[in-house]
Amino acid sequence: MPTPYLYFQTRRVGTIINIASRAAFRGDDPTYLHYAASKDAIVALTRSIARGFAADNILAFTVAPGFVSTEMSNQFIQEFGEADIIRDIPGKIALPQDVANVIAFLAAGLATHATGTAIDINGASYVHGDNYCKIPLKAHADIFSNQLIYHFSKTLKTS
Repeated sequence: MPTPYLYFQTRRVGTIINIASRAAFRGDDPTYLHYAASKDAIVALTRSIARGFAADNILAFTVAPGFVSTEMSNQFIQEFGEADIIRDIPGKIALPQDVANVIAFLAAGLATHATGTAIDINGASYVHGDNYCKIPLKAHADIFSNQLIYHFSKTLKTS
């Protein structure tokens, strides 16, 4: 059975977006250490695909959400309460649309030189050290907005 990157490699193009978790970077409760380890493996796999197949125009990204309001997380909240979860999240738990927006951006091909990166969606409940990002957050938001506006205006003009 062909692997996904082999499939893309024969076509010389593709975008792989893997879903991990903030647990890959900050670890987790000892009860869930297997979960954190498996999510970190996804990050390493994605980075290896990006490094190994970028020359074949195969892009690979990891999206690493924290708590997202889903059926699974809602069951957890009902069992253990929301206080511990939102203690380190400014505001509220992410919605599925928050994750979907980032995936749509990556799938649109607007971040080709970001291949191999992991994008956190966790309300700042875990923040990487400053060596991961030298552009201020406001600049990221401006770049993201401008790229989306350009991409969609270009799409509308050609439709």
